Order: sequence, then structure tokens, then C-alpha cells
Amino acid sequence: MKKIRTLWEMCPKPWEGGAGAAALELPRSRTWGAKRGFTRHKVMVPTVARAGQVAVSGLSASVSLGGLFLVCAQALPRDTAVTVELAPPGAKTEPIRAHGAVAYHRGQGMGIRFTGVSQGDYQRLQGLVRGFLRS
Repeated sequence: MKKIRTLWEMCPKPWEGGAGAAALELPRSRTWGAKRGFTRHKVMVPTVARAGQVAVSGLSASVSLGGLFLVCAQALPRDTAVTVELAPPGAKTEPIRAHGAVAYHRGQGMGIRFTGVSQGDYQRLQGLVRGFLRS
């Protein structure tokens, strides 16, 4: 039986040597559409996407370890680099932050592909997705 590698196993870890980057670089999915690199989950939390001085607020409709779909009134242009902040329900800590890029527009929102996330925020993102799987 072929072992499926998790994102955590695939990501370079700065503390294991190499360039020592501050953020983990997430691998891009090879295909989008029907075949995704990560499973999406219906996770609805307040979310803000920031690009420079522009902030777009909305509600995530789905979240995966590779990105999210943000329902919002105003979408940013495709390929815009963003910093995403997700506010998990009942969280008394800082929001989960990830770097990303606008991948596509659909209806009243935009898909954002994550391009980097810190180790701590990655673990919190995993917890967010797992928490909604249990509910």
C-alpha cells in the first residue's frame, strides 16, 4: 500500500537546516479544479485578506491546508499577494495568519492559494480544520 505524505512531511522545515526561512513554503497543487492537492472543508470563520493598505473582510466558505474561499463584497485582482487572517471561533489568541495569492474569482468571492505559513500558524490551521471535521 502506498503511503500518502502529509503536507507537514512535504514542507521544508527551516529548523532542519537550509536557508533558515522564517515561514514554511507550501507546495503548489499541480492541478486545480476536480483534482486538488488538499481536501477542502466547510469552515466558516471571519477572515480578512490584506494587500498593502487594502483590507477585504468576509467569511471563509471553505478552508484547506492549501488555501480558502473567501465570500466578500469586493474581490482583489487575480495573482495579488495577500496576507490572510482567520479568526477561529472562541479564540483568545492572535488570528491564524498565512501568506497567499488570489487564485480565482467565483460569484461573490475569491479563492486564495496559501504560499507560506509559520509553523505555529500551520499547526493552528490544522486544528481549525480538524475541529470542524469533528462537528
